[in-house]
Amino acid sequence: MYDEIGLGALYAVAVTRDGRQVTAAGRDGRVWLLDVANRQARILGTREFGRIHALAFSPDGRHLATGEWLNRVGVWDVGSGEREFALEGLSDAVFGLAFSPDGKELAAASQDDSASIWNVAERRRIAVLTSHRGPVYSIVYSPDSAILATGGEDHTVRLWTPKTSVSAPEPSSPWSGADLSPDRSLLAVAGRDGTMRLWNTRRRTWQTIRISDHPVRAVAFSHDGTLVAAGDGHGTITVWRTSDPRQAVNRWQAHLQPVTSLAFRPGDRQTIATASEDHTAMLWQLTGRTGMLQQRLTGHKDGVFRVLFLNKATVVTGSLDNTARIWRASDGRELRKLTEHEDTVFGLAFSKQGMLATASRDHTIKLWDPRTGRRLRTLAGHTGPVTSAAFNGPGTQLVSTGRDNTVRAGDPRTGRLLRTLTGHTGRVRAAAFLKDDGPVVSVSEDGTVRWWSLDVDGVLDDRTCKAVEGVDKAIWKRLLPDVPYAPGCS
Repeated sequence: MYDEIGLGALYAVAVTRDGRQVTAAGRDGRVWLLDVANRQARILGTREFGRIHALAFSPDGRHLATGEWLNRVGVWDVGSGEREFALEGLSDAVFGLAFSPDGKELAAASQDDSASIWNVAERRRIAVLTSHRGPVYSIVYSPDSAILATGGEDHTVRLWTPKTSVSAPEPSSPWSGADLSPDRSLLAVAGRDGTMRLWNTRRRTWQTIRISDHPVRAVAFSHDGTLVAAGDGHGTITVWRTSDPRQAVNRWQAHLQPVTSLAFRPGDRQTIATASEDHTAMLWQLTGRTGMLQQRLTGHKDGVFRVLFLNKATVVTGSLDNTARIWRASDGRELRKLTEHEDTVFGLAFSKQGMLATASRDHTIKLWDPRTGRRLRTLAGHTGPVTSAAFNGPGTQLVSTGRDNTVRAGDPRTGRLLRTLTGHTGRVRAAAFLKDDGPVVSVSEDGTVRWWSLDVDGVLDDRTCKAVEGVDKAIWKRLLPDVPYAPGCS
């Protein structure tokens, strides 16, 4: 027995997969490594890293992770006993650690109410999970790495799909808008701090572009993804090539009041529509290093919040005057006015199947046939203003965002609510499908970008189902409020 070794008060213990080594650590900050076969003990490092609350061996037993009171995760070489590096970014102590089964990722549960995931080889934090409403104390991967489970002081266990249900870790001021490139490899985010940030969805890296001393209000990609445009609070439009966003290729003063929305014409990267608080929308031709006005769309009685091309010939706008209007692009003629909303139209979306969605401050989304102006149905459920809407490719799902801090997914064909996604702590401004069946990416004023899985059945696959079999209905509802009660495994 090792009870003769003066280990002191212990807070954490871990064992290698082969059972040959045991590690223990605690209040005094020393990390003990115990060899089971020869009954020898040695100390890794010193006490300088503060008390240790969590320990985890890598799957091959060659590395040891330590969760430290000083808001860091230390990674040690077990053979040499040297501390190789530390993983930073947390704002409070670490209470739980877990390596993914392949050893490529390391997840940590923290007292700062979050869990973080790092790429071990790159020593880079790739995800932050922030839905818990209190310190997170425990964390574990499923054997195939498909699910990460966290448990916290808020009395909940949360199940995550690490590749999709994450928030991007780049700190930011509140974000006011976003657009996803056509190939879904880049997410452009408009920042109130005068920046545009480009998030590479495949490499999970950020690039920050300083644009203006004014808040950036709108961003948009061209149909081929080669150009990205941004509009700011001074009424200025700036355009870059996505291959080299460090140097603007076009810049001009488009409006005398803030630009609120942008859209490139389908199949035409040289024509861009802009909307503004000055009650107008405009169509511009990119020429030289500026933009040439082609058409002015006038008729709204208040600021225009959104602009969208339905096709090459038709434009739709949403306004503070509670209307959405459909225009002919060639001459700026108003073709149709949609008037059933009771408050501002904040968001617009158009499906490949020809359905138009309008999202409003009146807490509803209305679906229309834009050819006739006939309302098809109204979707309710948000408890605050609805800020945006987006269809998936087949038109079978619609996601919406709101000032109630939620993302909601529904079936536009029936109006049935499919999922309510909670976790953002600020107003959610935009969302988009990364794939036709999910995941969904959302952007919020809380300064985070989050990835969500919409696969309800996938939340409880066979392995997870077996883990929760026998849970009664009350506990199920508390842990998985958006999943139908089905505790048994078939």
